Order: sequence, then C-alpha cells, then structure tokens
Amino acid sequence: MDKNQPLEKQIIARQGELEKERAPFDDLAKEATELGYPSRSDWMDNEGTGQKRPTVIYSDTAIGALNIWADGLYGHHVSPAIVWFATQLPEIWLNEMDEVRAWLQECDEGLYPAYRKSNFYESHILGTLLRDAGAIGTATILPEEIIGEDIFGCQVPHPRSVWLADDPYGRANLMHRKFKMTTRQIAAKFKDEIDKLSDPLKYDIEQQKNMTKRWEFIEAIYPNNDQLTGNIGIAGMPYSDTYVQVDGEKLVRQSGLPLFPPILRLAKQDKPYGYGIIYDAIISINTYNEMGATMLQAAQKSVDPAMMIPQEIQGREDTDPGGKNYYTDLSKELKPINQKIDYPIGIDREERIQQRIKDHFHVDYFLMLMEAARNKTELTATQVMEMAGEKAIVMGPQLGTINSFLQQVHRHIFWIEYNAGRLPVAPAIVQEYSKGDINVNFIGPLPQAQKRLFKTQGITHGLAAIVPIVQAQQMVGQPNTVLDKINMDEAAEVLLESHGTPEKVMYSDEEVEQIRADRAEQLQAEQALEQAGQIADAVPKVSKDVEPNSVLAQIAGG
Repeated sequence: MDKNQPLEKQIIARQGELEKERAPFDDLAKEATELGYPSRSDWMDNEGTGQKRPTVIYSDTAIGALNIWADGLYGHHVSPAIVWFATQLPEIWLNEMDEVRAWLQECDEGLYPAYRKSNFYESHILGTLLRDAGAIGTATILPEEIIGEDIFGCQVPHPRSVWLADDPYGRANLMHRKFKMTTRQIAAKFKDEIDKLSDPLKYDIEQQKNMTKRWEFIEAIYPNNDQLTGNIGIAGMPYSDTYVQVDGEKLVRQSGLPLFPPILRLAKQDKPYGYGIIYDAIISINTYNEMGATMLQAAQKSVDPAMMIPQEIQGREDTDPGGKNYYTDLSKELKPINQKIDYPIGIDREERIQQRIKDHFHVDYFLMLMEAARNKTELTATQVMEMAGEKAIVMGPQLGTINSFLQQVHRHIFWIEYNAGRLPVAPAIVQEYSKGDINVNFIGPLPQAQKRLFKTQGITHGLAAIVPIVQAQQMVGQPNTVLDKINMDEAAEVLLESHGTPEKVMYSDEEVEQIRADRAEQLQAEQALEQAGQIADAVPKVSKDVEPNSVLAQIAGG
C-alpha cells in the first residue's frame, strides 16, 4: 500500500489486502452457515430477497442446537426480563464509597430503560449477534446515537462485510466494513456530504432517480496516529472513522471515534477472526447431514421399494395404492426387491451423532430442568443450584469471552447516554480520580450461578463446617469463641453481592454503625432500668433502717 497516494486509494488498496488474508476463512464460514445457520449463508450479497436456495440440509439438528445455545444465553444472561448488569468503575476504592455507589445505581436506573427503548434486545440485533458468534465465531455490533430521537440504535453487519486486523497483542484495532446502500439511504446518511459523492450518484440524488439502486462503500476504522489528547475533532480521538465510496474512489467522510467497535470473537487464536462452535462440530454435522440424506432414502425404499416387474406387463403395471394387475402366470407376479435395509441400526447411530452435536452447544445444560421433568426426576433446590453451577463451569470459557464483549458494548452505550445528558452527572471525586473507563458486574442467572459456586461456596461451606464446634461449646456452657474468627459483616456483604442484591436495599457502613449505636444505647437504658427495679425491690427487704447518705437512701429519695 503506497502511503503517498490519497487516503481513499490507500483504504481501497488495504481492503484488497484484508480480503486476501480472510479468504481462507471464508470457505469454512460458508459451509458452517449453510449447514447450521442458513439465514446467514449468503456470502456473495447478490441474492434477491426471499430467493430460494439449493437444498443441502437433510437434518436441522445443528440449526436447533445453535438456536438453543443463542436463546439460552439470551434468556439466562442478557435479557430484558432480568437484571443482568451493574455498572462499576475500575477503581475499586471508588466503588466502595457510598456516594459513588449511589451514583452508579442511579446510572443503572437510567441505562436499563435506555436498553429497552433501543433495538438492542430485538431478535435481528442481539439474537443475530449471538448466532453469528456461535456459527462462525466472529460478530460485530455498531451502537450509535440516533440523532433527534434521544435513543441509541444498533446495527449487526453480516460477517461477510467485516474485515479485521490485530495489534501485536491480539486485540482488534482495525476494521473495514464493505457494504451497499441505496440511493435513498445515502441521501439520508450523507446529507451534509452530497458534494463529495461521485457525479453519477450526486445526479441521481438531485434528480430523485434510481432511488433503490445500490452503491458500494467502505467504512474504515483504524488507530489515529495523529491523535492529540485534548484537541477537538479527529485529532483528539484515538480512532479515525472514514467512509469511501468505492465507485469513483471518493473520500466522503472522515471523523473520529473515542472507542473501537465491540467485536465478539469466540475461541480466537492467532488470527483476527474467531472460531465458531459449528467449526468444532463440522465433522459430526456433515456426517449427520449425510446420514440424514441416506436415512431419508432408506425410509423411502422401505415404504416404496424398487419392484421386479415381468417384462410382459412392462408399462402396464399399476403400483398405486389399490392398484389392480391382471395376469395368468403366478410365477411372474410383481415383487418388491428386498435390499435388506437395517433401518433401526441406522437410527441408533444417527442418535449418537445427534447427541455429539448437541454437546458442542451445551444443549442439555440449557434444558436440564425440562429434561428432568421429562424423565420425572424430582430435584431439590440445592440440586438445581448445583446443576446451575455446573452449567456455569462448563460455559466458563465462552462466558468469559462473551462478558468481555458485553463490557465493550456497555461501555459504548454508557458514554452515548452520558454524553447525551440522559444519565446523572458523576460526583466530583469520580471526575477527579476516575480514568473515565467503565466496568460491568454481570449479575444475570448464569454469572450468578458461577459466583455462587466459587465466591460463596467457601463461606457457606466454612460456616456449615464450624456449626458442630459452636454447638459443642454451647453444650458445655462455653462462650462461642470460634465465631470470633469470622468477620460476619464481610461475609454477609460477599453473599449479598454474589446474589445480586440491589444497593438500595442495603444499609451503608455509616448507617449500620448508627443502627448498632442506637441499639447499644437502648440496651444500656433497658439494663439500667432493670437494675434500678431490682434495687427498688430489694429495699423493703432490708432488715435495718436505711442509713442517711447511703446509695439506697439516694435511690429511694430519687
């Protein structure tokens, strides 16, 4: 790539390099989507809407497994029906301050409605994104403010249109997106840059002609090497965001971005692209698909076998239901050809391969309660929690990658909402000491199960283990000194946080101290009254007169 050329030519040349680098991945991605994700199997972007594709699928097991995996993550981890995140700062000491915790809680109260008002939870956004990741391992989401509507919106581009490159540490820092827009869409998106478009496109927009014609563009996002911290405009942003019209090689728009777009890459290795679950299961999926075609043929042969037909009646045989064939020689009757098809053996092998495909997607873990009900297995609450914890362990590697991605998404959305003035202003101490980053504490069912298993298991098991010692001390009349080894406040806080208890229902440290001080004062007053009553009761029982100036005389005299 010649850096002396104009920027638009450099971007188009770099696009060619990126396409060449990704080409080896494309064949596997095409095969994976054809077999397990047919709605994304258009990798040429030249099919008409609703166009029927050639049938290559003879079993939908992989499709169903991918759907359960994606829908299971949606429902158990990031759903509008659950509280699934709590915003935090990376500075732990700031998070422990009551003022900061209250502000973060107020931010979340504004963020949850913002998510719901946007298109984030819609099936063509979050559902498609999870399926992209599960099928081919790479998914991209582009959140942005919708000007004039006071909400943010998201796009999930087809994986065929996204090319990536990494920095030396394996982090994506360059993205090209090649896509097509109609004349009408271009007129709306680039209404302030019409004069920078190619002459034919400008003419169509001005004359309102060919409004459904599609034109090709490249959006290039890459590190801004001219970044100057504190400056306004492109130079003040860490990333450049450039649009180029391919037809005519026109530089249409150049701006800056504060954050790189969120990229989800499952099982990423040394290349810029992820490795989908379907890739791991492709051998079983292909085998099962071939078996599906073979079993379909076997079933057809079983119910409609090939026939042996006497030559004398060739063309006159009737093999339809209720058909009648007339002949005089019984040795020349119509007979099915017995091909000795062992259909049950084929079904058994088919079920084993089907289970292997489901295991790749952890289907049984998402449906464990339904399977238990189907098998009439009664589960206790403890067993259900342990099974959920087991599921969290198995999902751990994938969940970690997905959480890192969702943290990127949440960071984008937080700053979109904050900069739009829809979130409360940060306290002065946050503005002074925070680096401006945002973390997420995931508190949905899946991460909660993981935290309960690892974070609280030591506490709950430890407390259960010392119960016999406490009971033994009580039996022999000793004080429960063993409990002095445990900081009950810290243990309670860890347990409450791991179960996602809202901040607003927990007292602050200062409030707890005041409650305890009031309780101690009340207890002291009650003890004083009780002692005074005991002394008063004892006064009439004294055998001699009360001596002047004694303690009893003072009490009796008030």
